[in-house]
Amino acid sequence: MAQDADFAWGLGLGYQSPIGLGIGLRYNLGLTKVDETSNANWSDVNWRNSGFQLDLFWTIFNNKKVNE
Repeated sequence: MAQDADFAWGLGLGYQSPIGLGIGLRYNLGLTKVDETSNANWSDVNWRNSGFQLDLFWTIFNNKKVNE
């Protein structure tokens, strides 16, 4: 039976330039088994979600103080 929800750990890093352009990379590792296979050939299989995320972004309001 499949699970309805999944919990995960996330680890990542990123960089934002002074003009607001940025990049980030994150890895997510699922903590919850999402499928419990009871097949005799696959006795100890633990299916978990995991994946990489790549973010490219540009902030419109960069919150930099303008010279007064």
